[in-house]
Amino acid sequence: MRSAALAMLVTLAATVTACGEGTHADKAGGPSPPVVLKLADGYSPGLELEPAVAYFVKRVRQLSKGGLRINVVENWAGNRPEFEQDIVRDVAAGKADLAWVGTRVFDTLGVRSFQALTAPMLIDSYALERAVITSDMPPQMTRALNKLRVTGLGVLAGGLRKPIALRRPLLRPADWRRTRFSVIRSRGQIAAIRALGARTTDIWGPARQDAVGRGSVNGFEMNYYLWSLVIDPSVVPYVAANVNLWPETIALLANPDRLSGLSKSQQGWLRRAAADAAVHS
Repeated sequence: MRSAALAMLVTLAATVTACGEGTHADKAGGPSPPVVLKLADGYSPGLELEPAVAYFVKRVRQLSKGGLRINVVENWAGNRPEFEQDIVRDVAAGKADLAWVGTRVFDTLGVRSFQALTAPMLIDSYALERAVITSDMPPQMTRALNKLRVTGLGVLAGGLRKPIALRRPLLRPADWRRTRFSVIRSRGQIAAIRALGARTTDIWGPARQDAVGRGSVNGFEMNYYLWSLVIDPSVVPYVAANVNLWPETIALLANPDRLSGLSKSQQGWLRRAAADAAVHS
């Protein structure tokens, strides 16, 4: 009888422990609702365009067993050239709990520690990109984000960006001359494209697609995956396939006050999910 009762207690304790790993009990004894964090996404559909960020969102829910969830708000800050800079400022102001932006934009906000990631033709293969992303360099880079009053959770890898053109392939310096090339707002990337001989514009979103259709913009940089999703390849058919300008690398950001207000377990889930997403990307 005693053995049976002891076995029942052990089983009950194991069950309670397992159930409590992903949920928290409220004062009435039932499970508390999940904690939901708002993530600013400047694109639409954002998670379709950035699978690495989609994996991060999914991984947070897996690790927390549903106790911590991320609500992705797409098209944050509108289709303006400065949308990524605005997202960084909104995270700092607490308007969003989390966000993702391209690391390319930080040099416009006074942070230069990410410039090596988008130096022209430096990281020119996926093997090299993988080695950098999984090294101890990204944590060193993200520490500089404290001056912007945001916390860097991690850096994710994206596709290698190639020059894509409307009228002719951009193979030699002479091909770049008289080309009006669309570049995201980034000091490093703008300087690189101008050094190749092109004129730059930061026209963005639907306005850029309209400009391409009119022929007033005849080049931009993008990876193969996004090229097929964002614009009709038959309209802009020329890709210099052997030229990798730079990889698209992504910073996951958090508002420091919102982050510190989470439990240690919740903070751990976020950081673990960011690390897993970096490896997965």
